[in-house]
Formats: sequence, structure tokens, C-alpha cells
Amino acid sequence: GVPEGVIGLLIATMAASEAMMMFLWKRMKFRISARHLIMFAAVVAGLRWFAMAFPPPLYVLFLLQMLHCITYATGYLAGMYFIANWTDDTIAAEAQAMAPGMRLIKALAVRGERPIARAA
Repeated sequence: GVPEGVIGLLIATMAASEAMMMFLWKRMKFRISARHLIMFAAVVAGLRWFAMAFPPPLYVLFLLQMLHCITYATGYLAGMYFIANWTDDTIAAEAQAMAPGMRLIKALAVRGERPIARAA
């Protein structure tokens, strides 16, 4: 297993890579569409989690955590980019606000388990 003291460093590495991508996003001049960026993020996410299914060495775990800048930040920002490009200006803000909620609903539906909270 991973030593307890290293788990926090792994999480911090993931968060730092995500923040780095968020700060650098506007400076990146993408010549590919938002759809392709979303698909790229999905493929990298699949490969990242596939690699994490095996017990990789600690240095590989740090490298895999740095891929979070692609799997989450690029996917999220490309989704916002897609909405901004394909919705009317009158509803773009509402669509961008709804997107994270729709991802949560999808994630809960995919879980296929009982509800998280039950009524008393």
C-alpha cells in the first residue's frame, strides 16, 4: 500500500496539476475542437485509471496523479468551451452552470446503487 504520509502528497500533486491547467488554459491556443479535447480527456482518464488498477511504483503514482490536469481540468474546461461555442449567448451562462450538475446526476445514475441518503 501507499504510506499514509504520502497520500496527502499525492492528492496535493493532483490538485496542483489541475490548478496549473486552469491557470494556463487561456494561454493555450487550441487548434482542435472542444469535442476532440473532451474525447482526449476521456481516453486519458481511461488509461490513467487502467494504470492505477495495477500496483504501480510510487513515482508512477505521482506521474499518474499529474494526468489529472488532463482528465479533469481539460475535460471540464473543454466542456465549458463547447457550451460557449454552441449555445446562444442568452443561455450560455445557464448552460455552463447546469453542466456540473448534469455530470453529478450522470455519475449517480451510473453508480447503480441505493441512494446516498435515505429519508428517516
